[in-house]
Amino acid sequence: MGEEMQNQKELLELTDFLVKMDYSWTEIDPNEVVNTFSLVSKPNIPQKKEDADYNNRDCGDGRETKSTYEYIPLFIATRTGISQIVEKILKRHPQAVEAHDLKHQQNILHMAIKYRRLAIFRIVKKNKFITSRLADMIDSDGNTILQI
Repeated sequence: MGEEMQNQKELLELTDFLVKMDYSWTEIDPNEVVNTFSLVSKPNIPQKKEDADYNNRDCGDGRETKSTYEYIPLFIATRTGISQIVEKILKRHPQAVEAHDLKHQQNILHMAIKYRRLAIFRIVKKNKFITSRLADMIDSDGNTILQI
């Protein structure tokens, strides 16, 4: 029992640290070779035939980076239903609620509804002004939140 409590404490400290260090709400150059996240997720579509291995990039010093996730941490937590992390991210970086996925043009509200994450929907719904603005957005398939 004591070991489990210690693990939970360490997990909370780790998530607090990761949220503090997450600047996924800042935009980076999609051609830049870094292993970080941006406000909008990069589409997983090769630009040219030569770029078929779009997610694997050479750093120039012999190392190669691989994109682990197609989505930013906020969207990963939303899709998987980890409301505590979503809440921590939005508390620390409120502007991250404006993030959207480039490939599907979906925001956090679209994803919370699509993956039936009621707790995350309620977190976003707390701010009615933001909710109404996010609700008006249309994804790449032409769907609003009512059509998902």
